[in-house]
Amino acid sequence: MPDLKTALTVALTQPAKAVKELIETTRNDFQSVKGKPFSTGVVVTTFNYIRDHPGCTSKEVNKILNAKGYPDTSVSSVITKLIHRELVNRDEDGRLNTTKLEYKLDRRHLKNRNKKPVTKPRSKPIPKWKPPALFPMPEPTVYTKPSLIDTITIREAKELYIELKKIFDKE
Repeated sequence: MPDLKTALTVALTQPAKAVKELIETTRNDFQSVKGKPFSTGVVVTTFNYIRDHPGCTSKEVNKILNAKGYPDTSVSSVITKLIHRELVNRDEDGRLNTTKLEYKLDRRHLKNRNKKPVTKPRSKPIPKWKPPALFPMPEPTVYTKPSLIDTITIREAKELYIELKKIFDKE
């Protein structure tokens, strides 16, 4: 069903015959869903178009439904969602076919739509933080002449000599 702007544009620019055809197609759209809850949603319209025209491509569906007033991005998104829900499948050539005869809303994803997520209580309470135990301070190392001479390298001994010379030469 075309939107109001398109219908008014057609009515003002085209002769009366085209307007009658437009009214007739609109009436047919309403009669095709008699006895069922009517939905003008882009999802139902897209599904019904693919069902009624098996083997059509995404571009064809976009072009036709865009002419009826549905945005390209919405139709493309709906086709992708229908493929993921396995209501529509695409063959190797990119042609679309429906797997069901009628679109039914999948209510599983609507169950908790307005509810806040429920957090489960933990089975074990979280223990309070305790600071780690402090390690005892190591005993200060006492250097003796023999232990120092045995453990120091030649380079370290030279650096020590230079530093000691600087300290004692000042005085």
